[in-house]
Amino acid sequence: APSGAVLCIRAHARAFVWERMAFAARFAPGPLRRGSLPAALTAAAAAAYSFGGSCSGGDSESSVPVHRRLLQAPRPLLHGATSASPARCEGPQRTNLPKVCVVGDIFVDVVAKVQGLPQWDTDTEAEYVKILPGGSALNQARNLQALGAEVRFIGSLGDDSFGQTLTRHCEGQGFLMKWVKVFKDLPSSVCIVLTGAHDRGFVSCYSTTKAFGTADVEERLDALDGCTHFHVGGYFNIGGIHNAKFTDIVKRYRAKGVTFSLNTQYDSSEAWTGSNGHLKELLPHTDMLFVNESEAHMICASILGGKGSPDQLLRSYPQMTIVMTKGKDGADVLRAGQPTLHVPTKPLDQVVDATGAGDAFLAGFLSGYLANRGGGQPEDQILRAACQRGHAAAGVCVCREGACVEPVRSEDL
Repeated sequence: APSGAVLCIRAHARAFVWERMAFAARFAPGPLRRGSLPAALTAAAAAAYSFGGSCSGGDSESSVPVHRRLLQAPRPLLHGATSASPARCEGPQRTNLPKVCVVGDIFVDVVAKVQGLPQWDTDTEAEYVKILPGGSALNQARNLQALGAEVRFIGSLGDDSFGQTLTRHCEGQGFLMKWVKVFKDLPSSVCIVLTGAHDRGFVSCYSTTKAFGTADVEERLDALDGCTHFHVGGYFNIGGIHNAKFTDIVKRYRAKGVTFSLNTQYDSSEAWTGSNGHLKELLPHTDMLFVNESEAHMICASILGGKGSPDQLLRSYPQMTIVMTKGKDGADVLRAGQPTLHVPTKPLDQVVDATGAGDAFLAGFLSGYLANRGGGQPEDQILRAACQRGHAAAGVCVCREGACVEPVRSEDL
């Protein structure tokens, strides 16, 4: 049923609408009261050509977000940026910044607020349509840089309007995209999110995430020069690195003293072991594994069989630290042969959008942990402080719309 949104778009909008709507500087910032989804897309195209129009209808200017141009006109932005306070990704100006290379997924999210899922040969009105930056690894990398690390990011996009707009958005915030692979013959990976009052439906294109692989990483290994930490985000989304050659890269840099962390994300295949069981091959060389509670138990059950637990997983991979988030219940840090370190989180008065909270937590944790490790403090103290910084970053993220339209900065905490 969710794919009916694609049919609806095709039936009512020309191809140029999709090409141009990504360039609208003010793309559906408020409720669309004057038309249906196709009408919204048509209005978006008109706004794109004027580089500054709006697809909202009926709302006063004060009731909708004010969109900010990250670069000089006529270049547009993704939804949600504000003109009042430019959100740069640069961290504090220090000389001892942790240097981190992040490899992983990039998505462009097209979000439509609807009352129900569309059916074939029908039209469904959308309250709004927004274009937002996404991809676990990109969210983690942008937040990590804004929280004080020097970040080099390796990922992939297509040579299309979505990819170009996302690139300008990130670069306009001071985030380097020079190591991103651009596939000339592929569209960028996009997720159409149909969000309703009680549930969501997704239509996803995995084109560039599926095409991205170890060879693309090898061509960009200069990004790892001088780095002290190597991180992979959205592992299950990028099956092209699930091979021995990528494991060899990790082993090679760990031998040079570079630590390695891994964030798996949800596995849509439900296998939870990576392509051809690659995760089992990678975990012996992983220093830190970031998972939520559900992911942890699914991975343990798949790798160990039956109802394996994180404690049992650590018996097989004793060099690894597991950082497991538990939503409102905080986070646990698990290490082989040591008691679980539980770090609670503070309750929030309001949650605007929980999307991206885990990515923000990870960035907050790593920024704190990498800056303080090796400084003589007790390990438990460093890990506890890192979790608290992660909770603070997640708390800022959930009070904003979108996973990472603007990165969480140190001054936000």
